[in-house]
Amino acid sequence: MSGKSKDWSLLLTIVTLLLGVSVKANCPPIENIYPCSCSRNVDTCFYSCRGLDNNSSFLVYQQFPSCPNIRFSITSEEMSFLPHRFFGGFGSVESFSLYLIRLNLTALGEPSSGLSAFDGLSVKNEFSVYMQWVDLGSSFDWSVFSAVNFGPDVSTTFSSNMSEFNELSPGFYEGFSRSNMNSLVVSLAGLKTVAEIPMGHFSSLVNVNFGRNSLTEIKRSNFPRPAPELENIDLNRNQISYLPNDLFTDMFKLKWFDISMNSITVLKEETFKPIFTSLVRLVTIGLSLTCDCRLAWILPDWRTKVIDAREIAWPTTCKEPPNLAGRRVRDLQLQDLTCRVKL
Repeated sequence: MSGKSKDWSLLLTIVTLLLGVSVKANCPPIENIYPCSCSRNVDTCFYSCRGLDNNSSFLVYQQFPSCPNIRFSITSEEMSFLPHRFFGGFGSVESFSLYLIRLNLTALGEPSSGLSAFDGLSVKNEFSVYMQWVDLGSSFDWSVFSAVNFGPDVSTTFSSNMSEFNELSPGFYEGFSRSNMNSLVVSLAGLKTVAEIPMGHFSSLVNVNFGRNSLTEIKRSNFPRPAPELENIDLNRNQISYLPNDLFTDMFKLKWFDISMNSITVLKEETFKPIFTSLVRLVTIGLSLTCDCRLAWILPDWRTKVIDAREIAWPTTCKEPPNLAGRRVRDLQLQDLTCRVKL
């Protein structure tokens, strides 16, 4: 038996060394954190809180032990805020992911004092926030995220789907100003305005998705300036009618741009010229364009560069001139495109 024990001990040591992580990722007793639960694998603790309310949230968070990687989800219609240092007990972690689902959330902290639920939390490698069906109200304080001690190499993802906030405010960018954000997704939120990104900030962004909102305008200042890493922009299903000439200035790596289901009628060469070499796909599903000589610059590359329909639905067609109305753009020839000369 003693020989077998030594063998198991040796095997556990070898596995630990190979994985390069600790096997001591402990969960607290379930009775100490109810209505939350915890499970673990080698180096990650998975917390799930269902039915957490404001009172019980004050009772459970002091029971959270440190763990190298944290995956924390909260699903509750009874909780509107979290106590100060709710996540702070985890201390310094490699990665932290927060999932917020079905909440009417006024604060990630104590609203009376402005203290953050993230005070005491340090993240070395990855920090992620995912929201779904969350109503943030009109006075949500994004500055609570500035309490996270983001390591110099941390990469950050913020993703919201089917949550409600009409404005992506300047406070959002202030809250994440030290986060090295690489992905920003706010879709199906009812967004009407997006704040300007401060010059020289968020240059690490690779992906920006403001799809399925109510934006009527988009500006160069809504993206990093410069944007050396930006590869994907998704603006599908908004109410945008115009793309400014400088929209893609200093976007050196942009590969994917989706403007499907908007009110845009003109694709200007001047606008797309800075990115057309790097651009792999321009998505124009459902657009109704003015098919005149201003479209000639892209027509030779249309079939290789443009996604203009979803299977056979919502093709990109001509709105005008009358003789081309209803025609699919991909079926046009250069000789079909003319411009009226104003005398």
